[in-house]
Amino acid sequence: ENTYLVNGLNTTNVYYMIGSSFVPMEFVEEVQVKTGGYSAEFGRSTGGVINMVTKSGTNLFRGGVSLYASPESLQMQEADTFQIDDYGNASLWRANSSERQEGLEGNLSVGGPVVRDRLFFFAFMRYADWGKINMRAPTVARDSSAADPYWGGKLDWVITNSHRLEGTFLSDETSVDHSYYSVVPDSGEIGSFLNDGYSLRGGQNWVLKYTGVLSPKVVLSAQAGVNPFERTNRSTADDTCPYAWDARDGNSNRVGCWLIGFPVHLADERKAYRMDLDWVIGKHGVRAGIDAETNTSTGSQDYSGGIYFRYLLNGAEGEPSDSFHFPDLPWNQELVRVRNRSIGGVFDSTSNAAYLQDSWQVSRNLTVNLGVRWERFTSEKSNGETFMEVNDQIAPRFGVVWDPSGNGRSKLFGSFGTYY
Repeated sequence: ENTYLVNGLNTTNVYYMIGSSFVPMEFVEEVQVKTGGYSAEFGRSTGGVINMVTKSGTNLFRGGVSLYASPESLQMQEADTFQIDDYGNASLWRANSSERQEGLEGNLSVGGPVVRDRLFFFAFMRYADWGKINMRAPTVARDSSAADPYWGGKLDWVITNSHRLEGTFLSDETSVDHSYYSVVPDSGEIGSFLNDGYSLRGGQNWVLKYTGVLSPKVVLSAQAGVNPFERTNRSTADDTCPYAWDARDGNSNRVGCWLIGFPVHLADERKAYRMDLDWVIGKHGVRAGIDAETNTSTGSQDYSGGIYFRYLLNGAEGEPSDSFHFPDLPWNQELVRVRNRSIGGVFDSTSNAAYLQDSWQVSRNLTVNLGVRWERFTSEKSNGETFMEVNDQIAPRFGVVWDPSGNGRSKLFGSFGTYY
């Protein structure tokens, strides 16, 4: 309701999520929340659907300016968090985690006609400048800041009175700079500077939509869009130092010059296409459509330096030997655990659907909704082989709406459906 964590950015505004992108409220015209009994047009959800409409320009110029400040003096710190190791010893893991510092956010939006009655624009820009301290003892303390603008807009072209073309663009590319410091495990105090790192989030999104009135009773719409999202966490030291810990004294102590234990380079790209047809036939409002979505996830994850070392003792003094890592060796035998782990590849998922929906106005007081939806889903491994395939998900939908008075002041309704 108040503060949301958006792409790693703490803001005081409310944002809505489309795929993997966050859209400022300055760009939102309408939000539809469908919690149950929704028609065959909507799928890939069992609990509900959020449908969002972005703002368009009109023949009148309109705009807005907003400014949000987050003083550190008005913020509460999170309590210290401790972890228990294999020997029952407690050590400080995060001290005052995510302690926010002062932040500032500004929003600007404007829309209006380019050519009256024919071409309209709406544009917005959001600029945020903030800082915070995110402490994770005994590894590193992170001082984060970013000042990348979100921006985008929409062009509406009324080609003729029967044909309309809409183009929407949104850039939520964000880079976050991190300055890493050592942390004293017992006290949680910030120590010496270690090195710098960065995180990349977001991408450049676009949607193109056509709407055509083919006849007084037939309307066709088609749209396509691309939604990329970067999820990379790296250090500027190229992450060449091995990931290493020393647990010989019963605590977990950072060893070496590594900054990020498991640096990642991840990126998702979602492409979506759909076509819908509305046809009024007597007392029947028929809507039919098809859609296709493809998601490509590219990623690589390795331990810093390509390897993980953990130094430890064989056991604890006074404990039985069958509890040791190696029962034939003494408890104080020094050991090193070596672990290799590498994850990566390009993974594709595809989802297709088709639907048919009929809204039948039986009488002035009674409406019957009948529909059916078909879906299928496939997911592939990085070598192109099919990992999972689900075919022929048939989802019938049935609903009845009764208006007792006929004046639209009350209704009694019920629905039945299958959802995947």
